[in-house]
Amino acid sequence: MSTTIFSDPIEVANKVSSDFGLLVEQFIAAARHGHGRRNMCTDNHPTGARSYILWAETVAALRENCCSESTGWERNNDGGISFIIHKERKIKIAVCNTDDATGLAIEGRSPQNRSKKGSATESAVFANQGEFEQLLREINVVQLDPQNAHEDFVYWVLCIHVAGDRLRVELSCPIAIENGVFKEFHERILLTFEDGDDGMVRKQPASPDVISEFDVDIQRKRA
Repeated sequence: MSTTIFSDPIEVANKVSSDFGLLVEQFIAAARHGHGRRNMCTDNHPTGARSYILWAETVAALRENCCSESTGWERNNDGGISFIIHKERKIKIAVCNTDDATGLAIEGRSPQNRSKKGSATESAVFANQGEFEQLLREINVVQLDPQNAHEDFVYWVLCIHVAGDRLRVELSCPIAIENGVFKEFHERILLTFEDGDDGMVRKQPASPDVISEFDVDIQRKRA
């Protein structure tokens, strides 16, 4: 089964707005905040601190930016996973550090998590399998215990990859996982673009303390 990839900036903005009721900028700002905090690490920090801080601070910023009564999004920790969740839309979003396939539309490649996931994530992916059962008949997907499935919620992952001084970010919906690693996605929404046409700055913010202040223009350049 082929993965649907959304990569056009206008199409991406419309997709995020219609499916999640949020703005692309809210996800980018969260990732930028996590990136800024990561870059504050020194050689005196423990091994692995940069990856953990990138993840943890992005989760915190995502919740700060998105969770409110007006948006309908709220914090959730089902199965020990740090989600944001929308009960009416039946969507859960987690944050994950992923590899260099993140944010790129390369045939035969999709993001893979840098650290293996446990049974709680497998259960969330299993729930996605149920949502897209008809689409999965032609691929071999891992069979998981449905008793721990996250109800009828669709599980999305905010994938983050640091490439030098830039971030590559996408929202992806996994439908297959093998040995704790994502293997197949139903949809991928690329939030940053290699050609720079989205106007999104990937360098760390001037002040890492700022979670949601950013200057973004997602309109295409005129010829």
